[in-house]
Amino acid sequence: MTVRDLKADKVPLVELRLAHLMEVNCGFRSGDPLKPRPGGPKAEYDPDRTTLGERRQTKAAELAAMDPMEARMLGLARVGVRTLERWERKRKRFGLIGCA
Repeated sequence: MTVRDLKADKVPLVELRLAHLMEVNCGFRSGDPLKPRPGGPKAEYDPDRTTLGERRQTKAAELAAMDPMEARMLGLARVGVRTLERWERKRKRFGLIGCA
């Protein structure tokens, strides 16, 4: 299975999950410190000041604080630390499709 196998409306959701994972992993939603998005990295995701575990906890809390309806629509409802860890393992193994 590849990203091309996904329905077109699901691709942005997978890309959003990847952006959240990249913010956890390296502090930058873009995944590249040389191409930061405006305002990045946020202090709570700055890899020079936080550990990976702290960033995962922060991301889980951030997603839990989202409006429940919005979180469901974005496929981010009930995302905890273990979900972030699972997504990351699958991303490393399968690439972007691992975030589906």
